[in-house]
Amino acid sequence: MSAVASIFMVVFAIVTAIRLERQGVTRDTDPLLFGVCSSLARHYDLSVFWVRLIAVALIGHPAGTLCYLVFVSLLPTGKKA
Repeated sequence: MSAVASIFMVVFAIVTAIRLERQGVTRDTDPLLFGVCSSLARHYDLSVFWVRLIAVALIGHPAGTLCYLVFVSLLPTGKKA
């Protein structure tokens, strides 16, 4: 993945996390992967299995790890799903 694509991916994650936070999306108090995947699955009405599978695939790349950390840091902790 090129540096430009990595930067785009991180900027997209920041913008998306801020938009979701403004919509009231919070991280679940789920112990697996900081609750980000279950919160995103609940918000987009998807199976948490597929969201976690995609997250694990993305975390394999440094930009994906940075994107995941953006979601962990910008989405506030909320209720358990």
